[in-house]
Amino acid sequence: MEVPPILAALPNWVLWSADKIPLQPNGKPAKSNDPATWSTLAEVLAVADQFEGRIGFMFRAEDGLVGIDLDGAVCEGAIAPWALRIVGAMDCYSEFSPSAKGIHIICQGTLPDARGRKTKLSETATSDKQPGIEIYSNGRYFTFTGDAIGGEVCDRQAALDQLLGQYWPAKQSPTIQRTTQLDERVRRYMQTIPPAVSGQSGHGRTLWAARCLVTGFQLSAEDASGYLAEWNLGCLPPWSERELAHKIESAIATPCDKPAGWLLTERELSYQSSVVLDLTLPRVVVPDEPPPPELRRFPTRCLAAPGLIGEIVAFTLATAIYPQPELALAGALAMMSLITGRKVCDRRNTRTNLQITTLGPTRSGKEHPRTVNEGILRAVGCPGLYEEASASAAALHGFMEEQNGIGMMMWDEFGDFLALARSKSGGNTQAAQMVTAMTKMYSASKGVYKAARYADNKKQVVIDQPHFVLFASSAPEIFWRHVTSDYLAGGFMGRMLLFPGRGAVLPNSAAAPGAEIPAAITNQVIQWLAFPGDVVPGNLKTAKARVVPHTPEAWVRYVSHEFKIATARIKEDSVRAAMWGGTAENTAKLALLFACSRVGFFGLEITLADVELAIALSNWLTEQKVDSTGKNVAETQSEKDYALIDRITLAAGAKGIAAWSLNRKLRSIQPYLRDRYLIDMLNNHDLDLIEEPTGGTPQKMYRHVAFRVKTHRQI
Repeated sequence: MEVPPILAALPNWVLWSADKIPLQPNGKPAKSNDPATWSTLAEVLAVADQFEGRIGFMFRAEDGLVGIDLDGAVCEGAIAPWALRIVGAMDCYSEFSPSAKGIHIICQGTLPDARGRKTKLSETATSDKQPGIEIYSNGRYFTFTGDAIGGEVCDRQAALDQLLGQYWPAKQSPTIQRTTQLDERVRRYMQTIPPAVSGQSGHGRTLWAARCLVTGFQLSAEDASGYLAEWNLGCLPPWSERELAHKIESAIATPCDKPAGWLLTERELSYQSSVVLDLTLPRVVVPDEPPPPELRRFPTRCLAAPGLIGEIVAFTLATAIYPQPELALAGALAMMSLITGRKVCDRRNTRTNLQITTLGPTRSGKEHPRTVNEGILRAVGCPGLYEEASASAAALHGFMEEQNGIGMMMWDEFGDFLALARSKSGGNTQAAQMVTAMTKMYSASKGVYKAARYADNKKQVVIDQPHFVLFASSAPEIFWRHVTSDYLAGGFMGRMLLFPGRGAVLPNSAAAPGAEIPAAITNQVIQWLAFPGDVVPGNLKTAKARVVPHTPEAWVRYVSHEFKIATARIKEDSVRAAMWGGTAENTAKLALLFACSRVGFFGLEITLADVELAIALSNWLTEQKVDSTGKNVAETQSEKDYALIDRITLAAGAKGIAAWSLNRKLRSIQPYLRDRYLIDMLNNHDLDLIEEPTGGTPQKMYRHVAFRVKTHRQI
C-alpha cells in the first residue's frame, strides 16, 4: 500500500470495524479526541489482516491537514463531472473510498474555526448515494485505501478557500456577528449535555440533544448536524452519521413539551458555570430526572474542613474544568492519608491509611483530583511516593520497600482491574494476588508485613507498619459490573471508601488546570513529610507513631457512635453487616485526619468537631455503598453475568443482537462460562436463537424472550 510520506510519518492511524467504529490494534475503540488511542502506521499495518485491511487516518487541527469527502462521486469506476472538477481544482492527493463510490482528498491547509462542513448537492445521482461534500480538519477520521487517483499531500489553501467560498459562501457581516454569538452559546450548552453511553438510555439522551438544537435553538437540520456531530465525539460508542441524521429527523417530527426557541430566551446563567464552589449544583441531566438522593444528603461542611484538606479541596475545584466536589474531597483525604503515614495514631493505635475509589463517567472530571495530587508531590520533590499501578504483588512489595513502607497507588480504570481479580476460578492470578497483598498490607499497618518480593521465599522483605494508600477511580457501570455482594463483604471492598461523583457537570470557564500549587499547600505537605513522629531516625523496625489524644467529649461521642453501629449490625444481613462493620474504623481514621489537617503536628488533639465531621462523612459513604449495592450488585458472579446478558439482549430490541456482537460485549466473561450461560438461557427459553436473512449465509441472532414473535425461523 502506497501512503503519502507526510501521512505515514504521523501517529494518527487507526483501524475500523464493519460499522465504521474506529479501533485500536488491541480491538478497543479509538477516540477521535484522544490521540493516546491512535497508533503509528506500522502498528496498524501489523494487525490490519485481522481487520480485513481496514485502516484509517485521524485528523487533528494542529497537524494542518484537511480531508474532503466526496459522496456519490463514482459510478462503476467513472468519476462524476462535478467531482472531477473538484479533484482537478484541488490538485493534491486523492483516492477512492472503500465502497468505490466516493473519493477522499487530503491536503495541507486549515478551516475557519477548525469547524467541519457538510452539504448535499443537487447534482444528478450516479449511484445509490446522494452527491455531497464533507470537509473536516479535526475530530474525524477518514477510511484509507491507498487506491490513489493521483497527487501528493501539499499546501492547497488557496484552492480550499475557493471551494469553501463556492459551497459555503460567507454571509453579511451583521449575520456573521449574530451567528458567531449564537454559535458560542450553542457550543456552551451542548457541553452541559452528558454524552450518550450504550445501555444507559443513550437513545433518549441523543434525541434530547437533537431536540435542544432544532427546537430549543431553532436550528436547521443542516446546522444542527454539525453541533450534534461534535457532541457525538464523547459518546460511547459514537453514533454513525446516519443515526445522527435520523435523531435530528425524529426531533423535528415529534412534538416537544418545551416552547420553540426556549433556549434562545432562557437566561444563559442557567447553564453557565462560575468557579464552582456552589455545593448545591446538581448533575446536568435530561430534564425531569432528579439528582441522586445520596448527593442531597452529602455533608457539604466536610468540603470546608479546616486546614490542609480544605485548602486542597478549594484548589482542586478552582482548577478543574469539570468540578466534582465529592471527588475533590476524596483526593484531599488521600493526600492527607499519605503524608501522615506512620507518624500518628489514636489511643487505639488506629492509623491513617485509607483505600478510596471515586466513581464517575468518562471525561466527567474524575481524574483531576489525581492530577492535583501528582502535582503536589512533584512540587515538594517527592514524586516517588506514588505509583500509577503495579503489575503484580511482587512489584507492589518492591515499591513499598523502596519508599520505606509509605506509598500511594493512584489507579485509573480500577473497574478493569476488578474484572481480572473478581473470581477464583478463571480469574487472573496476579490480579487476585494484588488484592490479597493490598488487603493484608492494610491490616498490617499496626504491625509487620512480610512480603514475598521474589519467587524465593528466603528473599522475603519485611516492612514494619506499612502505610499503603489506594486512590483509585472507575466508571460506575464498569465498577459495579464486576462487584458481587460476597466481594463487598470481604476485607478489601468492605473497607473501601466509595465516593460517587455528580456525573456530567457544568464546565468551569475560569478553570486554570495548569496553575502552580499554592505555597499554603506545599509548605504544609513538606512539614508533614519532614515530621518523624516518634520514630528513632534510621531504624525502620523501631518506628513509633505519635498518639493523638481525644478531648473527653470527642471520645464519648465516638464511643456512642461505635455502639450504635454495633447494635444496628445485629439486625442486618451478613453483607450489609460487613459493609457497616468498617464504618467505625473509618470514622476513627477520618477524625484523626481532620485533626491533623486542622492544627498540623503541634498541639495535636481530636476534638468533638473532628469526630462530628468524621461521623457525618463515614455514615454517608456507607449508606451510599449499601444503597448502590442493592441497586447494582447480584448475590453471586454468575447471577451478575446472567443479568448482564439479559440487559444487553433486552436493549437490542425486537431485532435481536448478532452472535458475534453479543460475544464482544461479553468479553469480560470467560468464554467457556459465557457459552454455558447462553445455553442455559436458551434451554430456559429466556432467549431465542434465530436466523436473520442476509442474502447469503443467514446471520445468527440472539433475541430476548420479551420480543418473541413468529417472524423469524428459530434454530
